[in-house]
Amino acid sequence: MPPAEVQSKYVGSSGVEAFKETALFWNLTRNAMAETGNGIHAGTRVVDVGVGWGRTYRWMLRDLEARNIRGLDVDIAAVDMCRTAMPDGDFRHISPSDAYPVDGGLFDLALYYSVFSHLSEAAARGALEHARQALNPNGLVALTTLRMAHIDLWDRHRSEGRYLDALNACQFDRVEWWERAAEGQHLYVPTGGGDPSRPAETYGEAVVPKGWWETVDGYRLLKFERLTGLPQVYVVLQKV
Repeated sequence: MPPAEVQSKYVGSSGVEAFKETALFWNLTRNAMAETGNGIHAGTRVVDVGVGWGRTYRWMLRDLEARNIRGLDVDIAAVDMCRTAMPDGDFRHISPSDAYPVDGGLFDLALYYSVFSHLSEAAARGALEHARQALNPNGLVALTTLRMAHIDLWDRHRSEGRYLDALNACQFDRVEWWERAAEGQHLYVPTGGGDPSRPAETYGEAVVPKGWWETVDGYRLLKFERLTGLPQVYVVLQKV
């Protein structure tokens, strides 16, 4: 396991608290797979996009064989960390424009824990298209994204250094942005992620309402849920 400060850097928590979230996320996703007639079993193939230090990857090893899980990340440091900690795993470095590698076969499930909470609209659509191409027919995408209430957080912190320039750049207005969310528009604040792999053009903070997910080409929306114990909205899409 990486040091607590490294865990928190990637996922905002560490230790038991970090795994409580991923355990709930994985249990919800297991149920979603079962509900579509594709229950999780040892041979289920999963791609974990934004693998980070391997929090969700490690938890999935309770149910899946390591050879059937592939971890992807734009952060080469995260990929190297996972390779060192789990040498039997399959971890790949990608850029946002890269198609997901499918050597070994297509996937049944694509996971994005707290990834779409950071992507610009163009990057989000690109990631979903990469997933669609890498999934088996009727495959699922399970993900989380920020709750609508994050609009109010932006408003409360709009004069702070972290947000000031980014919110000004996108002409943030609380009332207008709540209206846009109600209309199903993708909302994005280009904060950047503090390193070259996460430029502000594609990486920041995003609120993505239910109406947006309902319009994504190549998928149908199965779930959009706000759940106790999960700090973000839980979303499931099925490839069509």
